Amino acid sequence: MSHMMADSEAELDEFAARLGLQPAWRQGDHYDVSQSKRAQAIKLGASEVTARTLVKMRLKLREGCHAEALRRKGKSDERMDKM
Repeated sequence: MSHMMADSEAELDEFAARLGLQPAWRQGDHYDVSQSKRAQAIKLGASEVTARTLVKMRLKLREGCHAEALRRKGKSDERMDKM
């Protein structure tokens, strides 16, 4: 088995759909894929990365999610201030 990740959640889900993977099979920030699906993904343009690069991708995605949550919280706080 291999992990399949992408630069964004939308890109991950779009690529998974191209491989015939169901959204319910998503494992948080990645899909677990068989060797045959991995080979298919590479043929469709996926890049093979090292474990170190995979960790960096995960950190980047988490930072992006954290920043988005803070941005949404700020908007919520602004609305509360106007009340």
